[in-house]
Amino acid sequence: MTTEVRVAGRSPATADGVVPGKIGVAGLVAVVGSVAANLLARPLLMAATGLTEQFLPLNIGPIATFTVIGVALGVGVFALLVRFTRRPLRLFTIIALVALAVSCLPNVLAALNPSAMPMPGASAAGFLALIVFHIIPAVVTIAALTRLTRG
Repeated sequence: MTTEVRVAGRSPATADGVVPGKIGVAGLVAVVGSVAANLLARPLLMAATGLTEQFLPLNIGPIATFTVIGVALGVGVFALLVRFTRRPLRLFTIIALVALAVSCLPNVLAALNPSAMPMPGASAAGFLALIVFHIIPAVVTIAALTRLTRG
């Protein structure tokens, strides 16, 4: 059961002060901000590590596509928490951090044995570097959804 607080002229808010009507804009900010931040980080990461576009996951298409998918899933989870829980902000942050840790596991495992993921340019450093593209959207998404949705 969601506790609703009526604010004059606005959608009902949760006990945390989240206004469901603000989720769409906050979600769009999370998606666009995450993609932009990842694409800005890409050349810096490549310069710092010496990785090249030969390592396919470092290409713009995969970075943008997987960022959009991951952030959209996060926005969907946030919307469900707002709908079905009293205090979605803390719960979302916990779920997002657990999801971040889980999403990094394949990169860590691939770094331990790069030959198990045969692709051009694959290396332990490459797989570990990809974790940056998980952390950036997590930070942007948590910030956007927990701050921009409050009444």
